[in-house]
Amino acid sequence: MIVFELIFWLSVFLIFWAYFGYFLTLKLISPLYTHRVLKEDTLPNVSLVITAYNEEARIQNKLENTLELDYPKDKLEVIVVSDASTDRTDEIVKTFADRGIKLLVMPKRHGKHHGQGRGIQHASSELVVLSDATTFLAPDAIRKIIANFADPAVGCVSGQDRIDSGEGESQGEGAYVRYEMMLRELESRVGSLVGVSGSFFAIRKSLCNEWINNMSSDFYMPILTKRRGFRTVSEPLAIGTYKVLHDNRKEFTRKVRTVVHGLEVLFWFKSI
Repeated sequence: MIVFELIFWLSVFLIFWAYFGYFLTLKLISPLYTHRVLKEDTLPNVSLVITAYNEEARIQNKLENTLELDYPKDKLEVIVVSDASTDRTDEIVKTFADRGIKLLVMPKRHGKHHGQGRGIQHASSELVVLSDATTFLAPDAIRKIIANFADPAVGCVSGQDRIDSGEGESQGEGAYVRYEMMLRELESRVGSLVGVSGSFFAIRKSLCNEWINNMSSDFYMPILTKRRGFRTVSEPLAIGTYKVLHDNRKEFTRKVRTVVHGLEVLFWFKSI
């Protein structure tokens, strides 16, 4: 019986630690142990890689949103990676070719992370921003996220997630995202992030030579960045907005997929 009681209380502690203890610990040590980031509003060349699969309903709005970003057009390369889309996604992207949008079509579907890797290979800039077709960026989002790379110790930067406040919003999802963003700010202040926003983050291309095509880049890239001697930080003013799925079953499936992919990365990097 004692063994079962120990297992029970250990389980309770682990749950408390995961949801509250880690956050409270960072909150307590952050005033004493702070690593600031040197930011400058410089305007280096940037490549924006957008991954899409059968996004005919949203890709036009996404590209119009991209063209409205407050960043010099001659310094922002935009690459859309279509993961073997079977709808009108490619056709719609091609109509933006005369406005500087490049289309990279994958002949076979391999998934988002494989598409990101191919997009990075084709990027002409050292600083690469990765964004989902379903995430819409604030006008100054690129400027804000790129400003962190003025610090030579920074290798990867996470954007700030926001949920569209339309009728599809889940209260639980909204609370979770707000909590996660506060946690990232604390991690960033103390040292380096454990994970970044999968829908909007930036990376130095020189750190991507170990790209893993079939794993979650938003989890393993901060690990690789740390191993290479760089920090991963959060930029709370670089805002990317998305909607949760209206179908609760599909949203639950998405959450399960996210957790499973995270565990895959953790086992791959078990040496840490």
